[in-house]
Amino acid sequence: MAVSHLLALGRGFVNIEKNLGAKTALDILDEQRRRRVDNSEMRDILDRAGALTASSRPTVTSSHEHYLRLPGSCERKKIIHIGNQVMKRITDERRNALLVVAALLVTVTYQAAITPPGGLWQDDLFESNTTDVLRRSPDDRFKLNITAPHRAGSATARRTDAFAIFMIFNSIIFLSSIATMVALVPLEGIVGVCLVVFSVYLCFGYISSLMIITQAPDWLARIVIFSPVIIIGAAYVWLVWIKRRRMKSEEE
Repeated sequence: MAVSHLLALGRGFVNIEKNLGAKTALDILDEQRRRRVDNSEMRDILDRAGALTASSRPTVTSSHEHYLRLPGSCERKKIIHIGNQVMKRITDERRNALLVVAALLVTVTYQAAITPPGGLWQDDLFESNTTDVLRRSPDDRFKLNITAPHRAGSATARRTDAFAIFMIFNSIIFLSSIATMVALVPLEGIVGVCLVVFSVYLCFGYISSLMIITQAPDWLARIVIFSPVIIIGAAYVWLVWIKRRRMKSEEE
């Protein structure tokens, strides 16, 4: 009765996938028959629904489970396979809509980093006795009308907790949108490599703006300046490796 009920709910469709033991429902029934278990009714139901044994199933399947169960499949190949299958299911219209939304989020969050809430200082202020000023909270400095030392271009509210929360969530949205755009666009050939490099440059520009408005130390800025050179070198090596791999595959 249970088998009949499930088939009725599924409108006659039978899932012929294998279990972890590489056996279908029909294989399990055959094993039970060898143990002299009366399951003729269930077997008739499965036969009418078109159930197959593991040996008679098609060897080619599009399911993720078949690929993930292949011996020697590393985690990277599994992730790439599942990602490719998911990307194939996204229609062009939906992909374009997601790209537009991601581009808008990148624009808004980048603009928010350049013009943060509260504005930017327009001048430099250096005081001889800055220790006592920095020890005071932002509320105390506001009440006493004390201006903390700052540099031109730094955010006026950079020492507040609310500003830190804003920049954390703004950065998360920005980086997530960049990753979404890179994932939605096919990364093939020189165009794909250029897209990745430009996205990395945009991220470094965003990080540089954060360093300016938060008054980061100069040594950190030097690291950010030389980092794009390393990125370009890595991208060039990656592109050469891909070309050599394609040439070897064509020769074989």
